[in-house]
Amino acid sequence: MTAGAGTTALIDTHCHLDVAAFDADRDAVVARATGAGVAGILIPAIRPRTWNVVRALAHRHAAAGVRCALGIHPQIVPELAPDELAGDLTARLIDAARDATAIGECGLDGGTGAHALQEQIFRAHVRAAREANKPLVIHVLRAHDAAPRILREEGPIAAARAIPAELLLVETDAPDQAPEAHRGGRSEPAFVTQVIAGLAAARGTTAAEIAALTTTNACRIFGAW
Repeated sequence: MTAGAGTTALIDTHCHLDVAAFDADRDAVVARATGAGVAGILIPAIRPRTWNVVRALAHRHAAAGVRCALGIHPQIVPELAPDELAGDLTARLIDAARDATAIGECGLDGGTGAHALQEQIFRAHVRAAREANKPLVIHVLRAHDAAPRILREEGPIAAARAIPAELLLVETDAPDQAPEAHRGGRSEPAFVTQVIAGLAAARGTTAAEIAALTTTNACRIFGAW
């Protein structure tokens, strides 16, 4: 994908555009991202009660390349309402995936409670991703021993067969994790250019090369842009 002659379009593969931090100027944030060369944004949902909101955002800004992933973030697990856990979660995720580019954000967080429930929910996501043939967006913090074990036990997800050795992607994780120039403030998708610049410096290559590589990877892995 390109954003004009000689210019590589950029993909922010992880941005929580649905959260309250963007309520006042969400449309402007998307417009700034487009102006900065961002041609794709993936919004990962964090709990079932936000799935419809995330779907609606992806639909509203589809022309700007906004897509969604639907899942349950492990840090939210202890506060989930009974209705969010009702029924067969794997089946619900498979059904939800019809309107999504990926499944997630899901995973394990060692600093958050309800570890047994986190694992149960994570397994449901892995199974749903395999059945729906969708990529899986995974969060792992202080659980790098358990997460690979669960993935091995559950078997490879369908997307694993299509992923080459090069897995590099870029994300802003907006509104969190603002780049150094904006440290202490709100992050947003337009700042993905600064993430790319930092990554290029760390790897001893050019921003153009990182932009081309990560865009190619994002388009192939998610199949959305």
